Amino acid sequence: MTLPLARSTTYGANSQILSADLDLVQDCIVAGRHGQLVRKIPVADGTYSASNGYGSSVWQAAANGNIFTFPLVLYAGERIIAVKVKVSCGATDVISVSVFRNKPLLQATDLLAGPVASVGHAGATEDVLATLGAIELVSSGNDYNYCAVCTVTAFAVAPKIYGAELTYDAGP
Repeated sequence: MTLPLARSTTYGANSQILSADLDLVQDCIVAGRHGQLVRKIPVADGTYSASNGYGSSVWQAAANGNIFTFPLVLYAGERIIAVKVKVSCGATDVISVSVFRNKPLLQATDLLAGPVASVGHAGATEDVLATLGAIELVSSGNDYNYCAVCTVTAFAVAPKIYGAELTYDAGP
């Protein structure tokens, strides 16, 4: 969260301070102390549907439709901002990244971001960034699980995934 560009309320000498304004002040203080944080997620933490090769630092797709899932570990009060996945694709390979919130008790899944597709740089490594449209606040006791799902949507030269980064802030 950044500091506001203008004040939201003008107060007189005997005015009561609105709780929303106090919350905003606290959010700005916390954001100023912590800012955005990045949590790296290695390939070894993920799960996959099929693979041509798998190691602790790289996963290689075996066919179109292969899926690799990164768990997004978050704690109460943290807010998800974005997920970046490092991939290597052939010129016609495509890996799409989506971010989901799973609600096991309700047997429901919400799409929070994506799918965002890689562009295919003939073997060069690139970052596929899935930015959430609205920041997702993780509540205590919500029993939700978060994950980034990488789907091979076009397969030619066995695209690879090297890891992910979760961008978040410590929240209010």
